[in-house]
Amino acid sequence: MNASHKRSLWRFSVREMLLIVTVIAALLAVIVKNRPYSPTAFITTFDEQALLTKVCADLGLPLELGGRSPGTVIPTTNYGEWESSLMVNLPDITTFRARVMPEFRKRVESILKKTGGSIEGQSTGGNVQEFDFRYRIGRIRGRFRVYSLQHPEDQMRLLILIDEW
Repeated sequence: MNASHKRSLWRFSVREMLLIVTVIAALLAVIVKNRPYSPTAFITTFDEQALLTKVCADLGLPLELGGRSPGTVIPTTNYGEWESSLMVNLPDITTFRARVMPEFRKRVESILKKTGGSIEGQSTGGNVQEFDFRYRIGRIRGRFRVYSLQHPEDQMRLLILIDEW
């Protein structure tokens, strides 16, 4: 190589390029990890009791709520949790699971979309006893889960969990 030939400013060796990319990736990881979490409208305004009551009324099915642990948002710096437990007294749990659970899911998905969200992943299997899906609203990701747990004497507990990060 000619000694009078100067090295161009934009020429990098593979090692230098790898070092630059690694530093940029590390900085981005620190920024993303330390971003503050703020709850979405979906998690703060979701009213499971009103929605379940409306679904049952629209389907012409009786609904008697036995007990309720209302949903509340528990925000932390990087994520939020929401949990609710409804005790439902039913004459026919099988009919409830077959008719109400799929309609409840459709309406939850509709509410999510109205708040600017999109569904990214869904549970498989079509189980009427439980369902879950992952969603995204802006930069916030979340997971919505519902479990129906049968109790003795025509009672069922509906456990609803929402996580956002």
